[in-house]
Amino acid sequence: MFQPPTINEFKDFFDGGEFVYDEQPPAVRDKDIDRAQQEALIIFPSNLFPNRKDTDTAFNYLTAHFLLTAMNIRKSGGAPEYPVSSQSADGLSVSYQIPAFLANSPFLSQFTTTSFGIRYASMVYPSALANSRNVVRGGTTP
Repeated sequence: MFQPPTINEFKDFFDGGEFVYDEQPPAVRDKDIDRAQQEALIIFPSNLFPNRKDTDTAFNYLTAHFLLTAMNIRKSGGAPEYPVSSQSADGLSVSYQIPAFLANSPFLSQFTTTSFGIRYASMVYPSALANSRNVVRGGTTP
């Protein structure tokens, strides 16, 4: 059974200023990380990844996504980053394009609200494709 990285391993993974850790809000507390990990465990497909390092990396991004979602933290690295599809100068308008594989997926589209979620979905998508069985739409099996 998959055991998630420890809280200290999560903090070591995200030690570049993405989060401010402390035991007083609005900083990220250990119990906030624990709660986000518990939520992540519910949906995390640990069997999709080839080794422990990749599994932990994906799980940390999923945990960070749930942490941001729960705490409404919007710091650098927290807001989604999509490719710019159009810009205008006078109206100061910028349009972003959500990658089709995310926008068209009933499951993965939920991760488009944070950049950590997008990274997680980008890791899960190719692994899920590689591990899926060939299914032909409308086909039958004997």
